[in-house]
Amino acid sequence: MRLRAGITRFFEKNAREFPYFLEILSLYYKKRVSMELEAACVRCGDRVLCIGGGPCPFTAVYIHKFTGAQVTVIDNNLDAVQAGNHFINKLNLRSAITFIHADGEKIDLDGFSLVHVALQVTPREKVIRHIQKCAAPHAQIIVRGVLPAQKAVLEPEWKASRIEGLTWYPTMVLSRY
Repeated sequence: MRLRAGITRFFEKNAREFPYFLEILSLYYKKRVSMELEAACVRCGDRVLCIGGGPCPFTAVYIHKFTGAQVTVIDNNLDAVQAGNHFINKLNLRSAITFIHADGEKIDLDGFSLVHVALQVTPREKVIRHIQKCAAPHAQIIVRGVLPAQKAVLEPEWKASRIEGLTWYPTMVLSRY
């Protein structure tokens, strides 16, 4: 998984300077996000939190474009937040997507119906546990990549379902029973 996360970081870092990287990333995220949203049944009235936006927050962009949902993106890397804000402003999506510097282990989850956890988020287990403990009763979680220690990270009332058809690495939808 570290190799895949490293490749993603490489493309995101260089996408701002090389437009063809940006196009490759865009195509990659478009299909993946569409399948994730379908599996989680995300709708326009939902409020979505993306943990780990990086400098090119395509996941947030496509969540908003496909559903009309309001999206908040957080990242614990200040450079990524600054680049991500620039990216959002350049696409004129400032009114729909908010990008802030915050820590996934401590973020207030009040009002979010979906929390999306990026592949590169660390420490994954602590972030996922925080979400499960603090999320609204109806909230769902999308986790890209393998769950830490497989199902050992799940709180008792949560279940994980793998989204079929996604290439490169698995993605899970976590929901309460």
